[in-house]
Amino acid sequence: IANNTNAQAFYQFVTEPTGCFEFSRTDGTVIPESSVNVDIRFKARIPGNFYRRIFVLVKNQGPLYLDLTATAYHQNQDQVPRPLPLFQKHVDNYWRRQLQEGTEHALAVNDSENMSDPVAAIWNEFFLDDTDRRRQICVQE
Repeated sequence: IANNTNAQAFYQFVTEPTGCFEFSRTDGTVIPESSVNVDIRFKARIPGNFYRRIFVLVKNQGPLYLDLTATAYHQNQDQVPRPLPLFQKHVDNYWRRQLQEGTEHALAVNDSENMSDPVAAIWNEFFLDDTDRRRQICVQE
């Protein structure tokens, strides 16, 4: 999480403590002109595709979110076949269908004031190369 401002940034990930995505930290403070790394570990108990939308709250900012996707499988594929891969395009199609059906949750996410914010749009590309600058969470003034 990068704080490119000259004020402290207080953040919190809204997540489940016993979920398959484990966070090294779920809240904290980023001092001005600094950054903090948050490691996310995937631990599945059963084979399958997993998806979770994690909201990120930053004090005095609009809500942001991460779309996390992962696939778990057994080493011995003779017993249990490997699931088909789950990609961001599948998640995008799911949300598009939810919007078309007019579900309450999808409409609330779509109406977010952050939809036009380029930083918020970056979250759809969460699994990027470590050197890609778009991986950073930036606090805007």
